[in-house]
Amino acid sequence: MWNALIDAGTIGMTPLTAWIAKERLRDLLACAHTGADHHRIGHLQWKFLTWCADSDIPEVRQLAVTVDH
Repeated sequence: MWNALIDAGTIGMTPLTAWIAKERLRDLLACAHTGADHHRIGHLQWKFLTWCADSDIPEVRQLAVTVDH
């Protein structure tokens, strides 16, 4: 899947970026659900928020704002 999106160029990067954001959010939620320590949860939250903030997709950035509140 990733290779096809990368091969599509700029058009493929938008869904790829959104997909990675979704996966990072899933990792964060799964970790929080298991009762992991606060350091691990904070690290995953930072990875998710940083990924979203660095993206050029307004919807992904808005997702980060929503999750951060």
